[in-house]
Amino acid sequence: MTTLTRLEDLLLHSREEAKGIILQLRAARKQLEENNGKLK
Repeated sequence: MTTLTRLEDLLLHSREEAKGIILQLRAARKQLEENNGKLK
């Protein structure tokens, strides 16, 4: 396996992880907004 291929694998993996984190953040923000709506 070349260094380049390993790098590409790493980047692909990082992108998948980042996507998961972004989805979690979106869900958390939605939850916060709903909670704020209940407070007002």
